[in-house]
Amino acid sequence: MKEIYDSSVRTDTYKLQVNDILRELALKQRRKGKAVILDSDKLVTRNILLSAGYKICNINIPNPFSYKSIRKIHARTYELLLGDYLDKVKRKPFTFAFFDYCGGLNGNNIVKPKEDIAKYFKNHNATDESIFAITVSIRQSSDKGVCSSITNLHSTVTISAFNAGYTAVLLPIGYCYHGMFFAIYKIYEK
Repeated sequence: MKEIYDSSVRTDTYKLQVNDILRELALKQRRKGKAVILDSDKLVTRNILLSAGYKICNINIPNPFSYKSIRKIHARTYELLLGDYLDKVKRKPFTFAFFDYCGGLNGNNIVKPKEDIAKYFKNHNATDESIFAITVSIRQSSDKGVCSSITNLHSTVTISAFNAGYTAVLLPIGYCYHGMFFAIYKIYEK
């Protein structure tokens, strides 16, 4: 099941704040390495990274849903789900990752955020002092509520990182907006 990108987020105040935060963090990472991002055919995150000084050849976008339209504009686009892409690039270092999901943390029969997060760390794609950002939907939170969904996200990231030899530190920056939750972690090698 393809998750739908809502193009109105390009002008949404909260999403614009998220993008500003990402730009500021990317400014500090741009000379150190590469980025892997989930992006739509609007390429909002890619453009933010470019404006922060990332080289276009250092931004990788796996997206089988909008592959053809993104590929026309961005050469390093892959017709793969994020998890499949991570399988192909084991141990490829990234200083910036943004897993910008449209759906919930539990995913569906195609998109599997929990598995993607675990793979990213298990495959040692994160570098020391890298940024890991994530957006997930909390619209269909469990019967335990939104707080439980957010705790589940934090647990998934920190445990996956820890099990792979990293420490994931939640930065005091995050937003809950229009049924979406955004969090940023600084990743350290243990």
